[in-house]
Amino acid sequence: MAARVLACASCHGAEGEGTSDVYFPRLAGKPAGYLYNQLIAFRDGRRKYPPMNYLLDFLPDPYLKQMAEHFASLRPAFPPAAIPTVSNEILARGESIAVNGDPQRGVPACASCHGSTFGGNPLACAVARAGQQPCACLSRKG
Repeated sequence: MAARVLACASCHGAEGEGTSDVYFPRLAGKPAGYLYNQLIAFRDGRRKYPPMNYLLDFLPDPYLKQMAEHFASLRPAFPPAAIPTVSNEILARGESIAVNGDPQRGVPACASCHGSTFGGNPLACAVARAGQQPCACLSRKG
């Protein structure tokens, strides 16, 4: 399967480790069911990103499941944590939103879905935040 998913490497990294671009997230180690559902959504047009829609257009469900299982099995190292380049006030606000949410704006706490360690919560179908770029979740909110 590794040879078959080489087309994914240019955007998602050779081992599915992701890139610094929030639109090319880490795939490695994510739950296979989550990845499979995302692949189906791209193939069927429920998620829109033309390169993904095109690459997956004619792939059958069993093949997409194999792809998902392949990436789920990978465990490349996480990149070193980025050094914050914002003020302590902004860092504190971000931490507050991550832990408590922003009820006035209807934003739930990140931890309510992604877990208190942000390592993911399979029961909520929420993937790990560790190793992702800072805005990956929010960039997908409407």
